[in-house]
Amino acid sequence: YGTGKTFLLHLTQLAAQHRGFVTTEGSLAHKHRLLIGSNGRGRGLIGEFVRNLATARYHDGGALELILERFLFPEDGGEILSGEALQARLEPLTELEAGRDFSAMVTTYAAARQAGDERVQKAAIQWLTADYRLQRDAREDGLEVSRVLGDEDVVRSLRLLAAFTKLAGFQGLIVCLDEAEGVMPANQKVRHANLSELVELHDAVDGPGLGIFVASTVRFVEDVH
Repeated sequence: YGTGKTFLLHLTQLAAQHRGFVTTEGSLAHKHRLLIGSNGRGRGLIGEFVRNLATARYHDGGALELILERFLFPEDGGEILSGEALQARLEPLTELEAGRDFSAMVTTYAAARQAGDERVQKAAIQWLTADYRLQRDAREDGLEVSRVLGDEDVVRSLRLLAAFTKLAGFQGLIVCLDEAEGVMPANQKVRHANLSELVELHDAVDGPGLGIFVASTVRFVEDVH
């Protein structure tokens, strides 16, 4: 601890933003954050990643709506995408796992944006941020959804966000995961599941526009358990 890992991740994000990437960060130091788990710990990490989305214009996070706007208005001063044009632009996302649900939520946001319905716009943002625990809660807020993001959707969400940022005109998404050793105190089953998810996250770099940086203590790397 105290060797500057978090500082280096911060510098990495600034450099990536300067090169046209969207960045985000999350930490496993918090006991309620896991790459895969239960009781909202995976959803909590998704929410952290989404809220921390940052660009050269929004260094400190909160860039999700900016990214949505750039996607929906590909031409400066042009009209918002809708109908077949919007669906054609979303088509690449539907090929990814959970991509149809993600695309449906972008479509819902676009329709609400066009209609000036701030309530549904806010609800769509909440869905993308994994704020809903139950499908019923999302429907009560005016969303027509077949599912909500769960504790098992962290890696899927990052893949989708990476692909979406590229479609919105950015270079891609750089993800910084700090305090990876936070999974070590968990029981063997949870620890193994999270290490497997970390490997899957690494393998996801082969996807469109996704880069991963992980920081941990030496013990996390060398511990034979």
